[in-house]
Amino acid sequence: MANKKEESAWVTWAQDTGGFTATLIVFSVIVAVATFFAYIGISAHLTYKNAPYRVESDCTLINIESYEKEQEVVDENYKNEPAYIRKQHMVKEKYTLYVLEWEYHMNGEARTFTTTNKYTTLHKVGDKMTQKMYSEDGVEYKRAGFDGTTDFILGVSIIAIALFSFLIVRVIIERVRLAKAGKLKKKKKKPRKLNKNLR
Repeated sequence: MANKKEESAWVTWAQDTGGFTATLIVFSVIVAVATFFAYIGISAHLTYKNAPYRVESDCTLINIESYEKEQEVVDENYKNEPAYIRKQHMVKEKYTLYVLEWEYHMNGEARTFTTTNKYTTLHKVGDKMTQKMYSEDGVEYKRAGFDGTTDFILGVSIIAIALFSFLIVRVIIERVRLAKAGKLKKKKKKPRKLNKNLR
């Protein structure tokens, strides 16, 4: 039963010209978006890996500040409407932005950097974490542009690229197979209307 269902899905996607085109467009968009996120993640890893100076610093959270902010969001009552209608029904939403200040030591000197959390934060002053840092000159260090969250997104993106690329190829193969077998759905021709003047 499972094989029949799987085969019917391929046939459904490949047999009708309109469905085949729509399927390729949707899957290609998913691959393109996933590729964009994968590119960002891989670039961040390569930037860190290729830097001449790399260290891991122990960081301590020394201060948390919160700010009340506003942003425009789509009205819940219109979230399922087309984009142009959603844009016409935006409302202001208040939220809290938490700015976290972390301290670390590099070459005997105390330095700081900040991170932000939107809406809420689970951190408290005194929390510790290990941060990967890199530098081109051994003096000015920057934080690596990846962490657990970005690595998770990178993993999901790579899986999505592999999966939907396979689906695209598989649907094209099914389309070719159906074409050779003469099983493609043809558009029904509309009957010609007779000219009333001709009798």
